[in-house]
Amino acid sequence: MFGALAPKATALVAGSPEERALRKVLRTASHGLTKGLSGSELLLRSHIYDWLCEESVAKELADAAFAGGEPDWRALAASATELGYDPETSPVDFAATASEFVVFLRAEIQQAAKESGGAVFNRWVVEQLAQISARLADGQPTGPRIESSLPPRPKVFVGRERDVALIRERLRPAGGGLAVVRGWPGVGKSTLAAEIAHDPALQQQFPEGVLWAGLSEETDVLGQLHLWCRRLGLRALQPDDTVETVSHLLAGRLRAARMLLIVDDAWRTEDARPFLVGGRDCGVLVTTRLTRIAQDLDADNYPLGVLDLASAVELMAREAPHVVAENPAEMAALADRLEGLPLALRVAARLLAAEHHLGFGVADLLQELSDEDGLLLEEQAPPDRADLASATTPTIAALLRKSTDRLPPVVRSHFSELGVLAARPATFDLVVMADLWQVPDARPSVRVLVDRGLLEPSDKRFQLHALLHAHARQILDTEEGWPA
Repeated sequence: MFGALAPKATALVAGSPEERALRKVLRTASHGLTKGLSGSELLLRSHIYDWLCEESVAKELADAAFAGGEPDWRALAASATELGYDPETSPVDFAATASEFVVFLRAEIQQAAKESGGAVFNRWVVEQLAQISARLADGQPTGPRIESSLPPRPKVFVGRERDVALIRERLRPAGGGLAVVRGWPGVGKSTLAAEIAHDPALQQQFPEGVLWAGLSEETDVLGQLHLWCRRLGLRALQPDDTVETVSHLLAGRLRAARMLLIVDDAWRTEDARPFLVGGRDCGVLVTTRLTRIAQDLDADNYPLGVLDLASAVELMAREAPHVVAENPAEMAALADRLEGLPLALRVAARLLAAEHHLGFGVADLLQELSDEDGLLLEEQAPPDRADLASATTPTIAALLRKSTDRLPPVVRSHFSELGVLAARPATFDLVVMADLWQVPDARPSVRVLVDRGLLEPSDKRFQLHALLHAHARQILDTEEGWPA
């Protein structure tokens, strides 16, 4: 299946154990992608495989798999379109198939690394891939802009025009060149960052392109930095490279550049800092759910709030136009109940749209969503929140657990106990929380919850979003034995 890449890869490597391991990785990953498919599925996907084997596409996917990052989805979509792929009429999802291949190839690389010397083999593979990629490029000129693994521009983006304008100003040299955005889990920080990455005004401001680093709670910082190096045409990773040395290398390359650097979903200050390497004409955008990180990087950080009611209804209308048109009052009430959180709004709207499409009517589901906050927790997040590493789309609860599972045990217990308090309005003062937790002073736990983006200060009180309140109750019900 790997077609154009496999013969060239084979021709470039000889017969050492490491080289044989590389060939095995390519073969096994190709076989794994087609294993278990029926004859009709194989026929249906054959065109997609042909496109995956086209040199520019194969190079992009292999780069991502070997470097441990994500492909440049925008470039892949453009290449696929040029090859004749039409997402509106094709029954096959090109992006999903490409993601699946990257996952297979990455898994085979990791397995081969275990069998062939671990880190040494990984570094050797990266160097080999650099040679393969250079040959596949075949001297073709590249465009003036560099765009590293950008997510696609959001298809649904409403109610954030003012946010984009304000952040755009912060990213300009006159505004300091740095914007750090923080907010609730699910408030749309990554979506905002993706929109800014494709913003035409900022493309003019930063004509040399965009570098994107998607961090998380578990991040290969060195691998992400190396991916930036590759995009900038810098040297291959060396055995003795450290985060500090590669960061300094990038800083030297970017000293006179005019690029936008985006660091999405930072969980530790020490993970984000190595990417803050732009010169005075670069802009840097960092998103995080953690207040402490936002303050560490920028005391004047930008808090991203929930959507106002009109924008919340408009967002739901983009996902479920017929449902909103036929039930305007009920959908407005639901948007208000979900407190303007984009993640909850999108998931609820998609559920309602699916019910409407089946012809079942939405009255019963609307009532359930209005009565029970926890109904959304076990639903899948939107496709743009998919985890490429595991090729799965997490549930809402799984996304929220990224924040709550990392809390200290005592603080996590305190968070779950907030689930017994009134959900509307879910705002509490220190006295109420100290009494609930049976502690003389609630401030130590409150500090941690605010830092992790799970509580928001609100006029000497602290707010817990409705979806997080439902999550707290779920933890209490399932883990603490509280009666449901």
